[in-house]
Amino acid sequence: MDVYPTLLKVAGINVPQKAVGINLLNRDESREASFCALHEREDESSFMVRTENHKLILCFNRKEDASNYTKADIIGGEFYDLKSDPKEWNDLYDDNNIAELKSEMTDLMMAKLSTMACLVPE
Repeated sequence: MDVYPTLLKVAGINVPQKAVGINLLNRDESREASFCALHEREDESSFMVRTENHKLILCFNRKEDASNYTKADIIGGEFYDLKSDPKEWNDLYDDNNIAELKSEMTDLMMAKLSTMACLVPE
């Protein structure tokens, strides 16, 4: 995902604000977290956001445009503490002890989704 903004910068073309990824040649640019779409089915979509220490997967009621997702569209998820559980055996999604951290990660994902316009092909 970083190839697109990197090539645009090398070519002297402005990178669109909604572009996914970072310019790999800019040492001052870094990402707070990794993000990816995991799957899209007829009625649901799942996305993942991962920081150095945590991983959150959220499943949403599917919409045609990913930038229109809201927290009300979340139908489930998974949450892992990668430091204490690097093999991701212990899903903490329903653990009230990590509610604040899960909320922060959810906000991070929602911010990323708000920049994406993913239309379902006809």
